[in-house]
Amino acid sequence: MKNGSVSAFALLIISLLACSCAPITIRTAPGKADVYKHDGTTRLGTTPYYTSIIKRGKAFVIRKDGYEENKVTIYADSPRYVDIRLPRIEPTVLGSQPPGATVYEADGERLIGKTPFMTDVTESDQSYKLKLHGFYDQDVQVTLESPSSMVVPMNPRPINVTLNSTPAGAEVYKTGDRIPLGRTPLKTEVSAQTMYELKADKYYPAAVVLSTQSGTETNVSLQRMPYITINSLPEGAELYLEGSREKSLGTTPITRLIESPVFFELRKTGYDAEPFTLSADSPSSVTVELKEIPYVTIKSRPAGARLYRKGGVELIGETPVKELIRQPKEFELHLEGYVPKCFEISGKDREVTVDMQGSETVMTEHRQPVLK
Repeated sequence: MKNGSVSAFALLIISLLACSCAPITIRTAPGKADVYKHDGTTRLGTTPYYTSIIKRGKAFVIRKDGYEENKVTIYADSPRYVDIRLPRIEPTVLGSQPPGATVYEADGERLIGKTPFMTDVTESDQSYKLKLHGFYDQDVQVTLESPSSMVVPMNPRPINVTLNSTPAGAEVYKTGDRIPLGRTPLKTEVSAQTMYELKADKYYPAAVVLSTQSGTETNVSLQRMPYITINSLPEGAELYLEGSREKSLGTTPITRLIESPVFFELRKTGYDAEPFTLSADSPSSVTVELKEIPYVTIKSRPAGARLYRKGGVELIGETPVKELIRQPKEFELHLEGYVPKCFEISGKDREVTVDMQGSETVMTEHRQPVLK
């Protein structure tokens, strides 16, 4: 009886073992891989995938885009967690922005390459240290979860840049600011790409972009605005737009901004109006000579003689007479008791005196020898 009880108990244990289930979880790196039956056609779920094994083992196909397909068979005595590392179809390309960073092992001691750098993480995750002049070192880890192309942004170290200008002394602004940082030469700390604006009197503003890749000194040449100083001989002439009857633009010497051709006119009492044109490429200082209106005062000695144009018909007036002489003209003087006399005036002198003596008439030009 006793031996029979033992045998029955042993059979019960064997039967229970044969019918027991072994719960097993399939995990993958990277996760969320698709799990198929062994035939590869029936999708069962995604990892982590939970299953159980009764008696014989089970075969599965593991798939994920960008990774090699993996086949695995699970048995009742397999570990409760089955971890599968899926190899990449293509290696990960490690890049940097900006490119060209040197790649070191994680401790930063051994140089192993330069970005872009291909790394294989099939067996295990990889850790690196990226270095680039002017930038902080960057630690980076590449795993199976990393994208196939991985770009690491490098953080720039701030640098000091001395900003110079031609001409010196230009005011420096950060673009958009109204308060200047100072005047050139100006030392400024640059930690990121920044645009500055330089301004100087009578020069066009100029912009410059500084970054951590700039040199320690940067020079900016400002373009001179075409301010032109207008002078006149004699001074004190009024400046007008040519043909304008409006109020004058000012009195010489006067400085004007000339960015395109402008037609001007200078006017002064006693002088002919003088037109002229200025453009942006004119000299910075110009002088316009005015021509005096050639009025000649004709006098006689004794005064009061009648002045006629040649021929003695058209009476001009009694001396002294002021007459416009732009070219040589002939006149006649008549005075009772004197012989009429014809004479010519060139307009070279501003005053001419004619001495009338008895029957002899002598013309005397002011500051000139007496003509008889």
